[in-house]
Amino acid sequence: MPKEKLDHQKISGLETPQKTTSYYDTVETGLMLRHSAAGSKTFCYRYRFNKKKRRYTIGQFPGISLREARE
Repeated sequence: MPKEKLDHQKISGLETPQKTTSYYDTVETGLMLRHSAAGSKTFCYRYRFNKKKRRYTIGQFPGISLREARE
């Protein structure tokens, strides 16, 4: 799972992957973009609760902007 500084242009220009790929943001810890093979791009937040990994879905791009997802 690649880590990189996400920006609107990078997200818009991503090519559809063969399988679901997660991109972790280096600016906001825990924020990730999941890009599915169907082409959808979804912002999620990864965290731990009671020693278990959890994922909270924020919303789909471009309905939710990167700035809103970081907030």
